[in-house]
Amino acid sequence: MVTAAQGRGSESYTILNILHLLSGSQPPAAIAFPPLASRATTLDRGQGAAIARAPLAHAARAVHLTNGASICYVNAATGLGYVAHSDIGTLPVDRFLAAMQIIGAPPHADVYIALAHCGATAPGYQQTIADFAKWGIPAAHILEITGLYGSTFGLNNRFQIGY
Repeated sequence: MVTAAQGRGSESYTILNILHLLSGSQPPAAIAFPPLASRATTLDRGQGAAIARAPLAHAARAVHLTNGASICYVNAATGLGYVAHSDIGTLPVDRFLAAMQIIGAPPHADVYIALAHCGATAPGYQQTIADFAKWGIPAAHILEITGLYGSTFGLNNRFQIGY
């Protein structure tokens, strides 16, 4: 788990970058996430969108996250990503399975997930993280991001996460 710094940053991070930082000898206390491309697909409660590597900058971002979470999926093997807006921070298995099909999984060994939300961790978020592991995502590939600065979060077509 990592806390978002209360401000925007300029350095870009992938989910895998952050997982490596957190496993190091001096993990960051907080990360300042950057703004993503201005050209973006906006996702409101219950919506999701695929995103793939592409030459033109584009992002998919969940908005109105005050009572929900942005779930960013990346399949490193297929080069496909997906962003979903989970309106209450929990995720039904059918929505997980739909996201996995869109990004070309299973297998799940190359799938990385970031669950980002505005507040502190809570039982609903912890249940979703436990469900991801139960559904086959390696626990070391799951990242929870708490305390977002603002109420949007997503993924760009370079698979960097931010606002």
